[in-house]
Amino acid sequence: MTRAIQPGQVLKIPEAHYLYGLGDLVLRVTEVGTVQRMPDGDWLKLKGVQLAWNGTEMREREVLVRLSGLIRQPGP
Repeated sequence: MTRAIQPGQVLKIPEAHYLYGLGDLVLRVTEVGTVQRMPDGDWLKLKGVQLAWNGTEMREREVLVRLSGLIRQPGP
């Protein structure tokens, strides 16, 4: 699954599937990190740029994402 995630991809991550934040996160990936095994499953470290609902860049983020919670957004 982690090999399928590439820099430049835009992911929509539901609030329940990333640490830490409020609301769903739309992230343009800039760096894919390592998988971390935790009691509730595997989590992937991602770095990227948070995007607003209209695609405007907001800020850089570094998050842990539950692998089972990743949802890919269609590209342009």
